[in-house]
Amino acid sequence: MSKITRSTYVLVIALCVALLTTPLFAADSWRNVLRLQADVSAGAERINPFNLAIDSERQRYYVIDAKKGQVISFDNLGKELARFDAGGQIKQPIALVRDKRGRLWLSDRGENQIFRINLQSKNIDRFVVKHQKLDLVVPDRLAIDQDDNLYMIDVGSGRILKYDADFTLLAEFLPPAGGRGFFDLKIRDGKLIALDSIVKTVSFFTLKGELLQTVKLPQELILPVALAVDESKNLYILDRHARKVVVCDKNGRLRYSFFSPGLLPGRLSHGSALLFDWSGNLCVADERNGRVEIVGR
Repeated sequence: MSKITRSTYVLVIALCVALLTTPLFAADSWRNVLRLQADVSAGAERINPFNLAIDSERQRYYVIDAKKGQVISFDNLGKELARFDAGGQIKQPIALVRDKRGRLWLSDRGENQIFRINLQSKNIDRFVVKHQKLDLVVPDRLAIDQDDNLYMIDVGSGRILKYDADFTLLAEFLPPAGGRGFFDLKIRDGKLIALDSIVKTVSFFTLKGELLQTVKLPQELILPVALAVDESKNLYILDRHARKVVVCDKNGRLRYSFFSPGLLPGRLSHGSALLFDWSGNLCVADERNGRVEIVGR
């Protein structure tokens, strides 16, 4: 073996070792717990997870594949259970939540409708979202409270609309002065928490629509697209372009970040949603990599 070839060989080996030993999660001891993806080796068709919901009672994950217009269920071990497209009625699903009665509420941007799905009876109710002051309401991300009231982001106005179980409008949550519109939302400890991706802020509201506080996020964020909040009120922000999760305290101050760009398991390529499950594990939907990464500590 020539000297040049030997040097190249040694360099390649060193790079491989470095790649294999580089931690996938850079801070605070996060580690992979589970991965939700299609078993393509068994003939299952690849999925493109855009968003997800959980069933804490039955420990189930429901993953939205917006590209194929379907919802895929997984058990707590990551085994795929079923795929559901409401007989072809679902066109472009965006978000999904589960109420206390076990029904799924799904926003469909392709139809500009909300679906209420009873998985046991297979009964499906459809609601066209209307607002007396808005010509068109385009449903997007969803949240649900302890009383089964539904909270929905309207893409056109950037506001959040609150409906009761009979789909009567109860309240509105408007972006604060200087805001450009909300992109994601969560309900935690009796408060509604909403992310404005453009101006990079998080706003806290009472569930009646009163603005309590707006905090600025680190401006080095490139494109924050999703929000989650843990028990300590830390804010988890998914930065799609930086391909990482940024963690801030309740006042928006940067604490640390984790994940890194890539196609390998444990890395992110095109993240789209964040959600904590019943065990406090963080679920990160990654469309381009075709999986949901679930990490814990």
